[in-house]
Amino acid sequence: MTSGGSAFALIELLVVIAIIAVLAALLLPALAASKRQAIKTQCINNQHEIAIALQVYLDDASDLYPTFFDWATWGGATGINIGIAGYSGFSLHGGGFNQTNRQLYHYLKNPNICHCPADIGDPLYSPPNGPYTGTCWDGWGNSYLMSWYLNTAGVEFVGGACNVAGTAIVGTRVPNKRSRVAIRPATKIILGDWNWFGNRSISSPQTSWHAYKGHRVIPFLFGDGHNEVWSFSPADEHVDDLNATPNIDYRYW
Repeated sequence: MTSGGSAFALIELLVVIAIIAVLAALLLPALAASKRQAIKTQCINNQHEIAIALQVYLDDASDLYPTFFDWATWGGATGINIGIAGYSGFSLHGGGFNQTNRQLYHYLKNPNICHCPADIGDPLYSPPNGPYTGTCWDGWGNSYLMSWYLNTAGVEFVGGACNVAGTAIVGTRVPNKRSRVAIRPATKIILGDWNWFGNRSISSPQTSWHAYKGHRVIPFLFGDGHNEVWSFSPADEHVDDLNATPNIDYRYW
């Protein structure tokens, strides 16, 4: 009786283990998908906070968008990346540029709003293209690229370019105006995940931080403050012509 009972208990145990294994196999993908969704939601919430800060900034700046020293320095934290050649004592894209001197610092209150939790770095500077293996947030203090002083891939500029002190515009690189964006605000791209911009390789997994089932996923912030999550970047459409002229009547500009 004892032997038979033990055998029966062993079979029961094996059945329970098998059921648990099946349930785990069913639940783990769902949990992973939920985690990805939560990260994407946090990224979108960050962009909403940036949109609010931008509107307050525009109120104080006579309707002019920020004028900043380098790609990352409109907001965020002081990046630690000083290993990539730059100029004026700073790393390329603004690594080492103090967070308190970034134009939206006093409007965002918390620099971490510029940190996308899915940030895994920039393929343009990661091996085999370069030596940097960290995140954009760690390196340059920002996970988001605002369209800067030039038009590219059919997207009109937003920010302007200034000197290190932020006291003078560089040449004719003036910022755009809120009144201009207000003509078609729902289709005007303001910023997106760092790697939305022109010369990042589409084939690199780093190009899409929010990729899901092999599909590229990029959250964008638009001029009216809403977000859209796209499976492509404007640079994908204009891969052969990154100097494509923006068209305000197109689905984005």
